[in-house]
Amino acid sequence: MEPERSLKLSIWEGALSVLFLNWSTGVLLTGYALVLGASPGALAILGGLPFLAQLLAPLALFLRGSRKALAVRLNLLARALFLPAILAPLLPE
Repeated sequence: MEPERSLKLSIWEGALSVLFLNWSTGVLLTGYALVLGASPGALAILGGLPFLAQLLAPLALFLRGSRKALAVRLNLLARALFLPAILAPLLPE
């Protein structure tokens, strides 16, 4: 029973990961930022952040040691940081 459960969990995790990746990069995020009134400079920073994070990833891995623990922490942080972005339109003007 364990391999079936692992397979189902893996499929769900992959599907949710792709959904998050598509929302957090590219056209959807840019359009969302424009609707919220982002300036061209803010859009440039928003577009460059993923590449900066890729440059810092080996350093973070070197400092933390465990790849699994680092991946879990960084994924939780990344998803938690999008919660304020999702709730931003609900703030009063």
